[in-house]
Amino acid sequence: MKKLLTLFLLLSSLLTVAQAAEGKPHKVTLKWDAPAADKSRPHVVGYNVYRSDTEKGKYTAIARKVTARTYIDTKVESGHTYFYRVTSVDASGRESTAAVTKATIP
Repeated sequence: MKKLLTLFLLLSSLLTVAQAAEGKPHKVTLKWDAPAADKSRPHVVGYNVYRSDTEKGKYTAIARKVTARTYIDTKVESGHTYFYRVTSVDASGRESTAAVTKATIP
């Protein structure tokens, strides 16, 4: 059984919803800070990004093992609200608790 990582990500204050120019698609840019380095914690090798249409709904992975601390979701539609969870992943595949935020697309 994999133990849950106890790393924390700062996510919600770094969310941007890009305004689309007429005729161009919207996008959501998620940015986060890496967990604080600590010898007692495993090394983070990537991040998983999940999305749902409701806060307590089923979250679907939209990106796995992202190595950057940013992800751009281009598959969003006007008038919808999306909820995102981002977790950090160590070399053993263990995930941290999720940082959660939402984006409303104009």
